[in-house]
Amino acid sequence: MIAAAFLASAAGVADAAPSPGTPIFRAQIRLTVCDQKHAGSDELTQDISVKLNADNLTVLDRGGSDFGRGSVRTYDLNLNGIASAGDITKLQIFKKGKNGVCLSDIRLRLNDKEAFSYPRGDNAAMWVMAFGGTAKIWLDDELPNKPTRTFPRSQIVSNSIWRSYSFNLLADVPQALWENEIESRLEALGATYFHTQSFGVSVRWGSGEKSVEVTRRLSRNSMRVEMDLKASVKVIKDPRIDVDFDLTFSCTDRVLRIAAENVDVNVDLKRAKRRIANRWLGRKGKPSIGEMERQIESEIGKTRIQVRVPSCPPIRVYEPRDVYVSLRAPAPLI
Repeated sequence: MIAAAFLASAAGVADAAPSPGTPIFRAQIRLTVCDQKHAGSDELTQDISVKLNADNLTVLDRGGSDFGRGSVRTYDLNLNGIASAGDITKLQIFKKGKNGVCLSDIRLRLNDKEAFSYPRGDNAAMWVMAFGGTAKIWLDDELPNKPTRTFPRSQIVSNSIWRSYSFNLLADVPQALWENEIESRLEALGATYFHTQSFGVSVRWGSGEKSVEVTRRLSRNSMRVEMDLKASVKVIKDPRIDVDFDLTFSCTDRVLRIAAENVDVNVDLKRAKRRIANRWLGRKGKPSIGEMERQIESEIGKTRIQVRVPSCPPIRVYEPRDVYVSLRAPAPLI
């Protein structure tokens, strides 16, 4: 799992709208599912994904139910291929799997500020609604050409929310990475990886509400992270996969680097059940449990997040009440 974001060094002037050179250090999408019959789906095989350009992809999947009727959820988006606002050539939302999903509200956030909103902010959609029409978006494989909705860049930049967006490098660059942001970014990386890679069987987040958790501070520049996964193995109850790794932070040459180290992956099966599972996997020509563990361990160990910053800040991981990474001058320990 590899992600890269780059913050260009620039003067501390505010953009009246995201200019092509406006640096992007965080992107999020908030989706509201329509509050009506058949509008949502808890179907486990369902994937809803987002692209901000042809090289960018995030599979939207967090712990628990994602697209239930009337639900509102916010997801971090991966920043591969996105360094600045000019790299955003579209906002494309598409789904796979059974059952349709109706979306009543879509909001794109850049650098922790709302930058695009549909239908609010879209003049054409607001006119349709003013005359009694609907601007709801259905993503459904059973409707012709309807599993995908694309907002081209021309529609994004004409949105009133985009035009009123402001960004100031000195004021708006984050001074800390908090636990919930780190977890959300890792969820985006993990979901995209586990939904797009082949393990012979389906590997997804576990059944709990929290699939990624920063558990503790390890040192002044590292923290421990846990991931809760499960595999679909038909001959036994879906086994839990426990993933633990260290997340380390460093900065050189104005690049903040975040890396995963000391990865440990364990499929939670006793010896007898592991043998049963391996026999079934072998008959199906699929990788063994041990091979699955090694594949996940190897890929998570490749995780690299790089953020180009105007200057290297002092970095320190704290754990007073919440594990977080300070990018400013050291705060007092509590």
